[in-house]
This record gives sequence, C-alpha cells and structure tokens, in this order.
Amino acid sequence: MRSTGKLLAFSSVAILLLAGISSVDVAEGGRTRSEQTLRVAVRSDMATGNVLASTDMWTRNALFPVYGTVGLFLPETDEPVPYILKGIDANDNGVFESDEYGVFGKETGANPLVVTAFYDFSGVYFHDGVQVTMEDLLFSYHLEALRPSVDSFAASLDVLKDRSNLEESNYSSTRWLWVYPVEDIWDERISVGGNSTLTFALRFEMQSSYFAFVDHTLMNARVFPRHIWEGAGGYCDRAEEGICLEWETDIHEDFGYAYDPVTKNAVPADDASAFDLSNAQSWLPEDRHIVGTGPFMFDEWNKGSSVSLIMFEEYYVNARDKDGNSYLHRPYIDGIVYKIFRTAQSAVYALWAGEVDVVGFSIPPYYSDPWYRSVSIVNTPERAFYYLGYNMRESPFGYPDGDPTNGDVGIHLRKAIAHTIDKKKIVTTILQNFGVVGDQPVSPADVRWYNESVQKYDYDLNAARELLDYYYTGEGMYDPDNPDPLGYGPSGYRNLPSIGDRRIDVLTYYSDFEYRCTGSAKMIAADLRAVGINAEFVRKSSTEIQERLVARNVEMWIHEAELLPDPPGYFYDFFYSGNSRSGMNYAGFQNDAFDQLVLDARAEISQANQANLIKTASGILADALPYDVLFFRTNIEAYRDDRFSNWTAGRSGSIIRESFWSLVGIHPPLERDLIVSLYAPSAMASLATKLVKAVVMDVSGNVVSGATVEICVNSFSTPWSSGNLTLGEKKGTCISGVTDVNGAVLVEYQAPDIKGLESLAVKVDAKATAVHRFSCETSAFITIYPKEEQFLSVEVRMKTGDVLPVGYSILVDVEVTDQDNAPLSGAMVNLTSVPEGLSIEPANGTTVDGSINRITVTHSSGIQMDVDFIRFNIVVRAELEGYGNSTGIAEVIVLELAPAPPGSSSSDTYLEWRLGLIGTMLVAVILLALVRLVTRPARERNKKKHGK
Repeated sequence: MRSTGKLLAFSSVAILLLAGISSVDVAEGGRTRSEQTLRVAVRSDMATGNVLASTDMWTRNALFPVYGTVGLFLPETDEPVPYILKGIDANDNGVFESDEYGVFGKETGANPLVVTAFYDFSGVYFHDGVQVTMEDLLFSYHLEALRPSVDSFAASLDVLKDRSNLEESNYSSTRWLWVYPVEDIWDERISVGGNSTLTFALRFEMQSSYFAFVDHTLMNARVFPRHIWEGAGGYCDRAEEGICLEWETDIHEDFGYAYDPVTKNAVPADDASAFDLSNAQSWLPEDRHIVGTGPFMFDEWNKGSSVSLIMFEEYYVNARDKDGNSYLHRPYIDGIVYKIFRTAQSAVYALWAGEVDVVGFSIPPYYSDPWYRSVSIVNTPERAFYYLGYNMRESPFGYPDGDPTNGDVGIHLRKAIAHTIDKKKIVTTILQNFGVVGDQPVSPADVRWYNESVQKYDYDLNAARELLDYYYTGEGMYDPDNPDPLGYGPSGYRNLPSIGDRRIDVLTYYSDFEYRCTGSAKMIAADLRAVGINAEFVRKSSTEIQERLVARNVEMWIHEAELLPDPPGYFYDFFYSGNSRSGMNYAGFQNDAFDQLVLDARAEISQANQANLIKTASGILADALPYDVLFFRTNIEAYRDDRFSNWTAGRSGSIIRESFWSLVGIHPPLERDLIVSLYAPSAMASLATKLVKAVVMDVSGNVVSGATVEICVNSFSTPWSSGNLTLGEKKGTCISGVTDVNGAVLVEYQAPDIKGLESLAVKVDAKATAVHRFSCETSAFITIYPKEEQFLSVEVRMKTGDVLPVGYSILVDVEVTDQDNAPLSGAMVNLTSVPEGLSIEPANGTTVDGSINRITVTHSSGIQMDVDFIRFNIVVRAELEGYGNSTGIAEVIVLELAPAPPGSSSSDTYLEWRLGLIGTMLVAVILLALVRLVTRPARERNKKKHGK
C-alpha cells in the first residue's frame, strides 16, 4: 500500500515504465515479447511468404528487413557507402586500390559500360547460419533477372541481358547475363587479396548504358541463399554456436538451377535442369525457410493477425566509410511485430491506447487534428503518384485487338474522361490539401524533371460531352452506321466501341485506409455517369487488384505507383513497350517515340540532356494518357514518441515502410523530467487571432518557471502561409518565451489568409528546455477555415485538474463555439476514453449556451495498478449541422492513492479531496503560526542574550 505522501511524487520507475524503456517482457499473441519490440499497425496481411511471388506492398514491407542488400546509402545525403560491396575499379586497371575504396564512379576516360565491383563476404551469414559466398550473389542476379520486370531492380537488369533492349534478344533461351567473376587483386592496405571465395570481384558489361547502374543495379542487389532455392532445397538447423546441427533436405519440389558454377553463368532455358520460376513462385515456404541476410530474421506468421521478426544477432555491421569511420550497428530494437487492422480508425485508436508504436501507412488527415499526447506526426512528400489507369490492349480504351498498328481508338475517350476529373476538388476535399494536383508522372516539386508545358485537361463536363458527342454518335470516325443518332443504348448510357452501353468497373481499394482512392473513384464515376458513360466504382482488396493488374484483367482502375528510382527508371518500368506483356506496364501502352526517348534517357550521362528527354517523354504521356495522374500525396505518419525516437524517412518517403535507417536506428526515448502541455483552439477563421498557451511542469506535477519554450507553426500545404505568432515585440512562425510563475507562456496566433482553399491544417509545436533537465516536445493542430464559412471549435476544460486518484472523480466542462467565438447551442457532443478505462458521465449530450458542464470522470477499469500513474485521454467530438465537426482532447493522469477514509464513497469528487487536503494544510499553517506566536517572547529574549 502506497502512502499519501507519494500522491504527486512520481517515481523514476514509473516514468521508465511509461516510456517503454523497461526490460519487462509482455505477452502478445501467445508469445513473450520484450518491451523493445516495435509494434507496427498495417492494413493488410502478407499475401505470401515467398519473396519471388511478392508483388503487393504489405508482403514487401514485411519481408524488406529480412533480405539485405550488398550496398547502403547514408540517410542524410543518400550517398552510397561501402558495405559488402566495397567499391569499383574506377580507373579500369584491374586492381582495387586503397583510394578506390568507397568510390562508385568511373574516372574520365574509363569505359562507362564496364564496371568491375569488389566484394567482401567475410562475416556475412544467412539467418540459418550458412556463410554467404560469391555463388550466392551470382545466383541472386540470375534469379532476379528471370522475374519479368515486376519491380525496379528486376527491370534494371535488362541492361545485362544478352542483346539487351533489341527485338532479336536471345535472353529467353540463353538466360545469359553479362556478369561473371574475374581475377581480383586487392591493395594490401584494403585486404589480404587473392582469389578467396569471400573476397572477390565481378565484372559487369552493360549492353546499353544505364545512368543508375551503380546506385541501383549494384547497390540494391539482394542476396538469396542458393541452398534454400536451388534444386529441392535444404535448410541448416543450427546449434546456438552457429554450426549446422543437421541439414533438413528436400524442403520443396525440385526447382532446378539458375546458376552454373562451372560456366559461372546461367543454366540455359532448354537445359533439363534449368530453373523453373513459375514452380518456385508457387512454393509456400514454412516460416523457418524464409531466410535472408538482413537485420531481422523471420519469426512467425499468424495469418490474418500478425507477422513477427526478430533481430539477427549475427547481422553484418563491420561497415566503414572511405574515411574509416564506422557508420552501422545492429538494431536497437529486438524485434518487429506487424499487426493487422481492418480500418484506419482502429489502427489510430490502437496507437492512442499504446497497443502499437507506429502506424505503417499514411493516416487520414482528420485523425491528425487535434492529436493525442505522446503521439508525433511526420509529414513527408511520398515518392509516388495516384492515377486513373486504362487497359489499352483493347477498345474502347486503346488498341483494337491489342495491336497498336490498328490505331489508338481510345484516345478520344480517355481525353473526354480527363475533362470529368476534378483534381483540385480531390486534393482540397479528400486529401484536405495534403498533396498536390498531378498532370504528368513527375511531381511539380521535382523541378529538374517537371515539364510545365504539358497538355492539361480542365474539369469541364461540357467539353467531355462535346468530345463524346462528336466521336461516339455517328458523326465521328467510329461506328458511322449507328442507327441511334444520339449514340445511347437501352440502359440510357452511351454506346462505346466494342462494349456498347454496358457498365465499366473502375476498380479501387476496399478499405477506409485508401480513402484517397475510394473517394476519388466515387467522384470520377459520378461525373462519368453525368456525361453518359455507364461507370461504377467497385472496391476490391489491394491483393486482388494487384493480382488482376499482373494478369492484365482490368479495364479502369485507381492505384498508387511508387517512384523508384528517378524518372528515367520508372518511366521505363511503367510505360516502355517491352514491359507491356509482363512487367509493370499494366496499361499496355506502346509508343515507339516514347520508347526511344526513355531508352536514351536511361543511357544519358548528362543531367541536362537527360532532363530534356524526360520532359519530352512527359509530353507524350500527357497527350496519350495511358495513366491520368491524379495527385501526389503527402505522407501523414504517426508514432508513439514515448516508446521510440530517432525515426528516419527512407527513400520512399516513409519513416517505416521500407525505411532501413529507421529499423536499425530507432531506440527508446531518453528519460525526460519535463512535461509540456499545449492549449490551442481546434479551429479558427482565416486571419483570426487567438491565444495559444504552453504550460511546463515537472514529472511531479509542479509547474516549472524559467523554462524556455519554443513555439512554431507550420502548414502542410505549400506555398500557403502558416500564419504568425506574436509574443511582445517578437513576431514570426517560430518564437521563444520563458515560463512565468505559473509555468506558462502565452502567445497570440494569427491564422493565415487561406483565400481559395476550403480549409488548411496548421501544426503547432512546443519544445520546452530548462537548465539541468531533459527537453520535451508536444504538438497540437488547428484547422483554418475561410472567413465566410461556418464551423465549430471545441475546448475541453479540466475544472478540478487533470490528476485523477483511483476511487475519486474529476469534473470536466466542454465548450463549443462558432467561427465568431460565440457559444453554440444544440451541438451533439460525444466523449470517449482512450484507452478504455475511464467512466464518463454523461458520455453524450447537447450543448446549452455552448456548454456541457459538470461531466464526471472516474477510473472504472477495476484493475490493480502496479505503476504510479497511467495516462488516459478524453476525446471530445462535437458536431452540429451546418457547422461540421471538430475534436478536442484532454489528458488525464490516474494515480493510485491510499483507500478513501471511512464514510466516504467513490463518488466523492477529486475537488472535495483536494479541498480536504488544502484544509488540512491550512490547519497546519495556523497551528504553526500559533506556536510561533506563543514562543515569540522566548525567542526575542534569546536574541538579546546573544547580542542579535
């Protein structure tokens, strides 16, 4: 039993537990997991454990940490650094010299089509303990080359295929790649050299120039275990010391062999022992057979529930840059659990409740305004675009009979549809300005590649009708014998070539996670029907859509396209004719002029010439519209900052999805002894001014005066202003102040002018620092609306403080105001506890004169507390017709106290308890004063006696 003397003296043990630094194990999913395990909310299960068959994002996301690459890029500069791949022969003299260590560019005059790369696999092991060798790397190249350009890396291997990029290529029969081992001579200052199987050199001879060969084809090569995949396979069941205890053989059917160690190249396709890719892709490996060299080992797949990985203790980290500095370490976390959530709401609530540490996808904007304490938001431009795609292999969308020589009969239909897409409305309403409108497969932010002069299609339903009337009513080039001059069928919709008036399905995701796709599809389908096209959006799982894209079993769809590497790479992946039959050219687009431009761009070394080629290619795409690019979004990612810190956005624009440096770099946060709370309105009118207050306390609940607080505002929709903060004579988007005797800093915030926008999200950050204390941070969000628009704002007032002892109650008031700060009556208010555990009475109500007063909150979970305090949030959502809705959040700290005195009840309010405590303190003060008064004469005599 704790004494009342510990009411507000939060122990350091409690802080460590709350921060997730404790080493105590917790049970999860039937297994014991450490508090150091990262828990990731994902929206879909893996489709397969077979890395060769993985095409969907969520399978790749779970397997990414398992399969390591031979090269790495520094997170700050994206500079390639030596890892297993140590460097290349920059001067082509056949010797790996010390000044070539960590160098990945060719010297002037050296042959740009030939690259000799130097590797050292010493200390590099597969997860089952088997040493990685040169043959494993060569096998991996040949294995990946068999995959039909299903990702950017596989597509990059085309430049190594025999007679690359030529119609007479014989790769399909020879399977020959222009890569083979050569005698390597290493400078003695780098390595002992020699022809070791662990230190070796490979010679790559490009059949056509490729600008990203080193960065992508070399650095991003994954290493697959030959002993797992070739033949019938085998698995090393090793002892703890890493030695194979016994071999498990025949773990699958005989897949054949991709690499011949005698010829040092491929096994030809007509050889009886040649690797059977389709057979290998159909394999369903057991968990222990999913083996790579990455920082995490595959642990367990609970289908439909979770996927777990554990840190690989023997992960190779002896990596140094060219200056000899070590830059890599084993992960600080001991494992990863990917937990599946069916809705975005459930994933976000799980984050609030502390059930997960990060949401592994971009959350909807309305879940980030306002936000929950201990949750941080990261906004990064995603390297991807969302688009409306067409299957051009048949009319009415493209080529009759799939043959482009028959003409593109669908061009006018695609252009008419382009006029039915209100991209600006999609960005402002569905994305809430977390993104920008797209008009080509290059973001306007990529100024080097972006072509400002491409053809653009205004949202104009009349223009769409005119195109359709001309080309699809008998007046145009199609169907001149149509007996119906209006071109409409029995359904009341327009007749289109080959399909008549039947319904066209616009495929999109069946999930609220991809509200961007679903919302866009719904808007587009409605406008298509408005111009007479029988279209309906149809929701499917992401896995099914991906499978249908691969099978070319689609007509129209809305999807996301990831952009790695730069445009010369992904233009080739998505639109090059050679990738139409198999690969990522899902539209089946074929255009000779475009093909030549993109091949030239891939081969071009001059950045200026390369950019001009891509801009011209963008013009072709904008005119032909195989994909109608809708928008480029901003990633909104959320994580628990009280669990892990040191997140790093990866090359894809995400802090968790395929972000190597986050996975190896995140760690529990440092102990902090300050708490900063931020009080801001949930909504404001354009150009309005309101107060924002930051309050700093220590972990014992005492206010801290003299602390420095930096407050900053930031909008997520450039080039819009964030507004301005004012403190005395200071004014700007970031200002600092010092807390007063109440631990507070008050600043004025003037909202920006958002003319032309429907709303704007503004983030307010507060960072507090004090001498001899750790810093702390928090955030709040404000939605800015136009002056003329009606909206409501929510304020949650903790009438009796935010400390709730078990067995007592606190009082909460809710105030709802309109855009003019006037009280709103009739607003429906709902209050919930996140996580569950607080009893709120009443939990629902309607405002009277803008308020709901004396809401009673008690701790009702009935659990035995084993820590000093637990944090909860009261989430208050208010809604009124004509004003929309808004959400306010207030934190509550639940304490365990001594049992209530006899005669009291659990319904006693915390205010009464606090008043009782204050009364006791007053009595003590009075008694002390009386004692001092009675003893005063004696003290005066004592002073005189001693001459004072």
